[in-house]
Amino acid sequence: MVYQDKIIQTTNGNISFWTGAKKERHYVANGDIGYIVGTLKAPKKGLSDIANVKYPSKELDGKFIYYRGMVDQYLELAYAITVHKSQGSDFDYVFFIIPRDTAFLSRELLYTGLTRFKERMIVFVEKDDSALLKCRNTKSSATVQRSTNLFGLKLYFESEKPYMQQYLIHRTAKNILVRSKSEVVVANVLTKLGIDYKYEEKLAPNSQTPNDYRLPDFTVSVAGDTYLWEHLGMLAIPAYKADCERKREWYIDHGYTVVGPGAVEGSMEPDPLPARLVITSKDGENGSIDSFEIDKIARKYLLG
Repeated sequence: MVYQDKIIQTTNGNISFWTGAKKERHYVANGDIGYIVGTLKAPKKGLSDIANVKYPSKELDGKFIYYRGMVDQYLELAYAITVHKSQGSDFDYVFFIIPRDTAFLSRELLYTGLTRFKERMIVFVEKDDSALLKCRNTKSSATVQRSTNLFGLKLYFESEKPYMQQYLIHRTAKNILVRSKSEVVVANVLTKLGIDYKYEEKLAPNSQTPNDYRLPDFTVSVAGDTYLWEHLGMLAIPAYKADCERKREWYIDHGYTVVGPGAVEGSMEPDPLPARLVITSKDGENGSIDSFEIDKIARKYLLG
């Protein structure tokens, strides 16, 4: 490092400070940015070279003293710094560079980078805006992907991680993460009707074959009875439709009765309803969902 180099402190610590009359020690925080105001080469062997540093944010009349070993330990050049290192700083002018392919870009990091300037920011985006478009999706949020018990919210079982948890990106009125917007509608209708539910609770009917199980969309409880609810969202896709048919056959093979719009066309609905019941709902052919229809299904099979 040479005279006038822009530097950043990378470790919290008390650093020697020279006022011109006496030597003191002052605290310098990780992330403090300054510049080299002078260097001094050791006059003889056995002594250390010295770099003198000024931090504009500190209203001190003097200079910080860094010996050669401290320079490598505490300082880095700061002509360009990461978004992470810029946190807590406000700059008059910022040049924000966003690479096209990076595993580190998230909605939170993008927000932090875009809020570090006071006067003007110029954003450089590599090649095209695909990186920015990616951050529009909530799946790019680092916060959403975290499992936390903060404030009493428990998103996941502690004993096992949920199936494909990276797709749990939609939040219901009960603060539960689900996979699709249609499931949000179903969950919120159940909540509105005062019906308690659990999302993707593991169902293994036979204790002798614990690996033969399903994760029904909703397990609902009404008046002490428990029912299952499956929402079919993409029946226009052949592979998804075939998977739904295999799931329906699994339920039937394990003694469940499947009713609702997603059941086999022309099937008879039992009266009264059996205890082992799977209620189905589905999206429209154009991918739409009708909350009034969901409400009607819930009232018919759960409150009727």
